[in-house]
Amino acid sequence: MDKPKYKNPSNSILAELCLNTLCDEFKIYTLSKIMRQENDIPFINVLNNTAIGELTDEHCDLLNTRSNIPQEDIPYNAIRLFGENKLVNEYKMIRIQQEPGITYESISKDQILDKLSSEKKQKLLESLIYKKRQELNGLHHTLQLKIGIRYMMITNIDVSDGTLRRIDFNNKQEPITAWIDFGINKTIGRKTKLKFNKQNNNTNETSYVPIGKISPPLTNKSGLQISRTQFPLTPAEAITIHKSQGETYDKVCLDLRKLNKKYVTHSMMYVALSRVRKLEDIYLLGRFIPLPKKKNNNIQEIIKEMNTNRQLQISLSYDFPGNELKIIYHNATNHLELISKRF
Repeated sequence: MDKPKYKNPSNSILAELCLNTLCDEFKIYTLSKIMRQENDIPFINVLNNTAIGELTDEHCDLLNTRSNIPQEDIPYNAIRLFGENKLVNEYKMIRIQQEPGITYESISKDQILDKLSSEKKQKLLESLIYKKRQELNGLHHTLQLKIGIRYMMITNIDVSDGTLRRIDFNNKQEPITAWIDFGINKTIGRKTKLKFNKQNNNTNETSYVPIGKISPPLTNKSGLQISRTQFPLTPAEAITIHKSQGETYDKVCLDLRKLNKKYVTHSMMYVALSRVRKLEDIYLLGRFIPLPKKKNNNIQEIIKEMNTNRQLQISLSYDFPGNELKIIYHNATNHLELISKRF
């Protein structure tokens, strides 16, 4: 099923010198089986043809059985996928407002660790409020917390989303601990729970994971040391298609009406549609219309070209000062042909 796509050079007159090439260190494999949707063959065929831009009318009809579904029939726990961060953030706010209950705010505590005048520190602290959180270790300045909303850990990409189930407060009524339910995976946060129980003499068993605030130091563009104290959480009710790559969700809702057709690619559409295991688990808002076919879509020819023309080759450069010998690796076979003629 899996075959290496690169091999050590064999057609070179200098091949005997290639004893330890980069080819020995890694291999490239062609994956020939889709594992996520392995039990839904019609859906697999649709996804494969979506990726290469060869959807038939039959494929489109199958996808459109999942389109124009009324909002009230879309599961509440369906992850919303969007093409732009702006739309993701807008939906997160809407979703938090829709969830019944009280919305609590966790305001970050920002500090300037370098010695500056009080005036400069205050000015810098005020500027941090409007900085993108990506510039501050992904931590929000103002994080809205609401019971029942899903959140994603920003410090561990291997942890799935979880639902906020409980919030602990200090005597100033500031949130200090967020308890996240990661579902059936009971191994997530096991050490964190043990540490929390030991520090707080807590004997109550719970499947929820206590998440406290963190204060990772960082250096801004001016070289100043600053720190932001905040929960390492961000709402996860929606996500961009790009960031959803590699994830598997139980239910996904994709709003086709809000996709910018100018920037949507076949690969992007494939990622969006393939986040679920079965076709019945995807919900499309708007009617699915296939993208134009790709101009050059012969995957086998591309793989053949990789095998024949892009193999790692070795050549000698003898335009060097003194008696120094240099061995240089090339990816272009025409360089090898030129050197072969010289030798």
